Amino acid sequence: MTSPDRYSVANLRSAHPDLATYLDLVDESIDQAFSQSVEGHSFDTAGMRDYAKGGKKVRSLSLILWAIGTADPNPVQWDLVKSSAAAIELAHRSTLVSDDIVDGQDIRNGRPTLRSSIGAPFAVLAASYMQATAIDICPETCQMTLNRAIKLTQAGQIRQHLQRFTSLDEVYRQNAEIVRWKASSFEFAALSIASSIVGGQESAAIGEIARYLGRAYQLCNDISDLSEWLHGGTKELPRDLTNRTFTYPILLAMDVKRSPDAGVIFAFMEGLRDVPKSSELLAAFQKADIQHRVRQEIEHDLTQAHRLSAQYLRPGNAAELFAACVTSIWKSQYLPAGAS
Repeated sequence: MTSPDRYSVANLRSAHPDLATYLDLVDESIDQAFSQSVEGHSFDTAGMRDYAKGGKKVRSLSLILWAIGTADPNPVQWDLVKSSAAAIELAHRSTLVSDDIVDGQDIRNGRPTLRSSIGAPFAVLAASYMQATAIDICPETCQMTLNRAIKLTQAGQIRQHLQRFTSLDEVYRQNAEIVRWKASSFEFAALSIASSIVGGQESAAIGEIARYLGRAYQLCNDISDLSEWLHGGTKELPRDLTNRTFTYPILLAMDVKRSPDAGVIFAFMEGLRDVPKSSELLAAFQKADIQHRVRQEIEHDLTQAHRLSAQYLRPGNAAELFAACVTSIWKSQYLPAGAS
């Protein structure tokens, strides 16, 4: 049983009520997109709508806040901003549907996945439908950017599931590339589309911010998968371990230079001997102290993203909200309880 995600939009609204308006805009635009895309066909899209609206919305918020924060002296074209934010959210959620199918995931963000609610065969079709709808509602000049984000994210998922251990250095390198593709692509698309909508110039900083934020998101998700097990909340092995997925926290624990019992973890991940007892594997991970190390890297990435974004967002409410998302909301919602 996968533990529910600690993030909830209710927490986000409570922490910063000013963001509630923007969250509502995304949901309204998603509803509108599905209503328009059915075009009189008689099938029910409620399951897809609920799934699309049940996400963290960090990329769509990035798009909205970046557009507002960099629009001056140009006016904000709200129709384009709303449809683009909904497109980013729909496209990103669609890629998670396929990820959930491959991973056998039943719960995401504390809610049932489409795989568990409508079955894998229909979930595959739903993912394609959501992607097509996202492209439809994205401004024409930005469709290539969005499509590239979809392709890179899916490529990252494929690369991760085909990953095989050769050497620790090589798998570290592969992991960094996978994280860039899987986690940073939609953040880059969000900031790039926002800049395009308000007539701004795409800068190298957008790519850097996206890389830092994407890596921080992925690290938080990866350590969250291990957190409950590491703290004794469950005896079941986390999904990334049972799937033998070489996430960054697991690679840290496999590093013999940093972890006293790395051999136990390596043997499990590579299936070189019988699976060790759960207690033996847990003890090896606890000695590796990976949560503290990952937390430090998340802090570094978020600090760098905040520093860079502050150079481009004009002072005002949008800049303050973007900074709050980067430095507190996203971090506190993603990080698992008990992380130090």
